[in-house]
Amino acid sequence: MEQYCEAVQLLLKRMDTNPEEFTFDVEKGGEWPDKWGRLIRDLYDRTECDRINEDYEERNIWPMVRQLTVEEHKALMDKLAEIQKGNLMTYVLNRVMDVPTKRRKA
Repeated sequence: MEQYCEAVQLLLKRMDTNPEEFTFDVEKGGEWPDKWGRLIRDLYDRTECDRINEDYEERNIWPMVRQLTVEEHKALMDKLAEIQKGNLMTYVLNRVMDVPTKRRKA
């Protein structure tokens, strides 16, 4: 992790200690959390831009996300994937054990 800028190092540590802050909220219809939503969306958009060879400005990606090195971007995306896999495991285990889901009050 030493090769990453301080901001990325700090964010990776935060993702380790507080993964719930980076969790895709199924109860809200599939929204990213307010605290980190824009950053997460821009990380995913950058991935998509790289995949289809689209300019980052087309999707209005924050300059700070554009300036991440390939390695920094990959580390953040890998950590997000790890968090989501953990969430999937929790979801599946809860279904298997018939644990009721939390319902939001209307």
